[in-house]
Amino acid sequence: MKIVVSGSAGTGKTTLVRHIAPTLGYQIIPDFADVVLNERGYRSFKEVSDYKEGRQIRIEALERKVKAENE
Repeated sequence: MKIVVSGSAGTGKTTLVRHIAPTLGYQIIPDFADVVLNERGYRSFKEVSDYKEGRQIRIEALERKVKAENE
């Protein structure tokens, strides 16, 4: 079973997940968008001016998330 938590930035999603995952025995699979952005020298998508690069960052983040889910 998978549980997805979504919501606006700064609403406590990560805090909630860190509290309930151990109790439920679930693995936390992070959002890799920030990781990929940081690897490419960005702090947020607002800094990515090239549409194609932004799209590629999103695709790479999604691919990493899918890989993590299947491990």
